[in-house]
Amino acid sequence: MARTTDNLGLTIPDVGEPAERWTQEIADSLDRVDAHDHTTGKRITQDAIDVLGPLTLNGNPLRAASSVELPVQATAPIGAGRLYAGSDGDLYFRSGADVPVKITSGSAVAAPGGGIGGDYTASGAALTYNASTHTYFLADQAGSTANLVVASASALQLSLGDTSPSSAKTLATIGGELYYRDGSNRTYPLTNNGAATGADIRGDYHSTTASVDYNNSTKVFDFTAPASAAATVQASTIKGQSYQYKGGSRARRLFTTPCLAVGGPDNYGAFPVTSGGMAIYALPVPRGPLGSVLSQVGIEFRSGGTVSGVFIDLVWWVGGSASESTQTFFATSYTYPTYTIYGTPSSPAVLGTNGWATVRLRNGPQNILIYSVWADYAVTDADSWAT
Repeated sequence: MARTTDNLGLTIPDVGEPAERWTQEIADSLDRVDAHDHTTGKRITQDAIDVLGPLTLNGNPLRAASSVELPVQATAPIGAGRLYAGSDGDLYFRSGADVPVKITSGSAVAAPGGGIGGDYTASGAALTYNASTHTYFLADQAGSTANLVVASASALQLSLGDTSPSSAKTLATIGGELYYRDGSNRTYPLTNNGAATGADIRGDYHSTTASVDYNNSTKVFDFTAPASAAATVQASTIKGQSYQYKGGSRARRLFTTPCLAVGGPDNYGAFPVTSGGMAIYALPVPRGPLGSVLSQVGIEFRSGGTVSGVFIDLVWWVGGSASESTQTFFATSYTYPTYTIYGTPSSPAVLGTNGWATVRLRNGPQNILIYSVWADYAVTDADSWAT
């Protein structure tokens, strides 16, 4: 009796059947084998497949794959649309122009320009973009605004958080105003109440190395011209407690007028001092908040003959609770018939706003005519005035 196979349902003729029946059963079995496409019956397993060339899916998707294993390719495959693992172990895709595009970089996604490296992935920092505001936002691992350090940047708009700049060479806003912290960690305001600071300094200021600096410890503004020279300030009115010379003090010579007598043609305006007499003068003092240093005093006089025994006594008071100081001089320089006696205080004579100084000439055995009495000062206050 004929029997049927389990998978394809082929009929196997039995011994003793008529020849016509054998022929028909064999023909039916061959037709069934010819029509079999493995969609039913016994399926083909992966062990029975040995792919030796490209496998074409005719545009059909590869479905229900739990994963795709891509072996590392020592040589990158050629051909647009190919996905493969490169020799470095990263994932690549060949574009329509057959250009390899790197998709991964180590344990992270490869972003344009080399990706975001460092601790970005491990820390949980984030870079996000808001399409409605056209804004990128950089956040650190705590979700706070992160610092951005670049060699150079170009942007249409830069938005800064309202916080004091904490690092050197950074910009930030404080109270809505823009500030810059320089390489020496000094913070400067760049805007003030709707205007740029220093915007009212015009002319050649911004095209030269001129500068205006302020020292908070001394409460002094310093105006500097190019080459670090002292600048000149011109104004219709200047108001302040004091105005200092740049780089220290300036020498100033002040005269007191000894025109207390009128003589003949040779001594008009000179003050005569007879033999053994004396003359006393109150010296003018430059008045300023920082005081003035009396550096030298002198008296110029004339005589018709040899001069001897002439001295000057300098008396000064620096002010406050200090005592008066006195010093006598007799040093001379002369070109006959004009003589000068002068001297320098041996101790600092810093005259305050209420300090004073006098000079007294004590004459010897001759008659003399005093022509000028002067005092040299080292003055720091540019606005000091003499009394």
